Order: sequence, then structure tokens, then C-alpha cells
Amino acid sequence: MGLLKLENLHVALEDGTEIVKGVDLEVGLNEVHAIMGPNGSGKSTLSYAIMGHPAYEITEGKIFLEGEDVTEMAANERAERGCGARSTRSARRATEASRTRSRSPSSARSCSR
Repeated sequence: MGLLKLENLHVALEDGTEIVKGVDLEVGLNEVHAIMGPNGSGKSTLSYAIMGHPAYEITEGKIFLEGEDVTEMAANERAERGCGARSTRSARRATEASRTRSRSPSSARSCSR
């Protein structure tokens, strides 16, 4: 079983409008997959549903992370298992902060203790 597996996933908005209709996907360890399509085709909805956003309802199908069914788990439980999102800006800031700390003389002193 893959790192992430979607089986016949159907996702609807809070008002019941079905956006994602029967997606099957399996992503293995060290694989990269791109979800592509025109505006309004459900790419973001799929991402939000995988992460457990409460505004999106999984009406059918299953989501597995490392073989564990997380379909009914809350977003924070999924995040604890490594399923979440981080904006590019946040990642860039974290990387820059890390570089700054590693060059700082005071952090070098505190790391050597």
C-alpha cells in the first residue's frame, strides 16, 4: 500500500454540491505526483478534503495514509500523522530563519554548550 491512497473519493461542499467525483490515486514513498486541471475542476477541493478541512465533506470513498484509514479523522489528527499543508512563504521564512540562526555568533555559542 502507498504512502497516500485515495479510493473512489467523492467530496462535496457544505451546501451538498459534489465537486470531486470518484478519484482513485496511490502515491508511494519517494514519488511525486502533480494534480493538474482547469480552474474549477476540484484540485483545491481534493487537497482540502485530504487534509480534513471541515468545509469539505467526504461523501463516499476512503483516504489512507501509510495504510491507516484517516477518512473520519479530524484535520489535527491527520496533521499529527504528517498530512497537512505549509505555504511556500512559511517554508521560505523557516529556511531563512534557520540559515540566519546558524550564522549567528550567539547561536553558535549556545549550540556548543
